[in-house]
Amino acid sequence: MQSSAYHQQVVNGADGTLYFNHQIVFIIKKKSNIWNIACWFFSVLFLIIGIMNMIYVHVVFGIFYIILSMLFIPATSRYLKEKFGFSISNKLKLLLGFLILWATLAVGDLMELIESWIS
Repeated sequence: MQSSAYHQQVVNGADGTLYFNHQIVFIIKKKSNIWNIACWFFSVLFLIIGIMNMIYVHVVFGIFYIILSMLFIPATSRYLKEKFGFSISNKLKLLLGFLILWATLAVGDLMELIESWIS
């Protein structure tokens, strides 16, 4: 039988993470896969937009989009949570993704370049 000291050392985090002596033992998946799919979608989309910006528009904008795409990867959120104690919420990521996508497609130089190719 296990001692009561053992039970006091195990803490279940609010996000489903099980801690033992302040080390992560395992993570119980509680989050929906829809959030992960949306995050991966924006990550890949902004990576593609970043590469296209680097080739056709300007290197600085391309690097910005590539760094932005890294923020949407779910593993980056876990890393920020572990190392710095914060992470960007999924709802904020989704809102940020739509706003940046809208700005890119509405007024961005890349969209003007694509429109000139089409016509």
